Amino acid sequence: MEINDIVTKDKPKIVRGDMMLVDAMSQLRSSPSAALIVEPEERSDAYGIVTTRDIVFRGLAQGVDPVTTPVSRVMTKPVLILNNLNLDLRYAALAMANAEVEHVLVFDGERMVGELGLHDVLLATWKECSRKQLDHMVSDVGGGC
Repeated sequence: MEINDIVTKDKPKIVRGDMMLVDAMSQLRSSPSAALIVEPEERSDAYGIVTTRDIVFRGLAQGVDPVTTPVSRVMTKPVLILNNLNLDLRYAALAMANAEVEHVLVFDGERMVGELGLHDVLLATWKECSRKQLDHMVSDVGGGC
């Protein structure tokens, strides 16, 4: 299975680094993703990412005020980028494991395609395993549908 098969096709929400944590929490509350992408400040800058984990562990648990603290204070930067839509899912998982990150951005050249999270990898793998189990059960019965 390739990352192109499972990458979240909805373009990730992109925010500015000066957005306050309280506003980021509001954005995340209504988002299917647990991450917001922080745009580069200039052409030579890197993308960042702020996740629910970042907000809780690096922000709230440290006692910061979410009304006055910008996402730039708790975000991860630079964000890991995968730029091969045909990359086998296991290599994407390995890259995430090696970098110890839960989310990566997926690009096609210079175009951001979407975001890939651990939950996406887990769900896609489970679906593939379930399909293989079903195929095996059908072949054991001798015929199928």
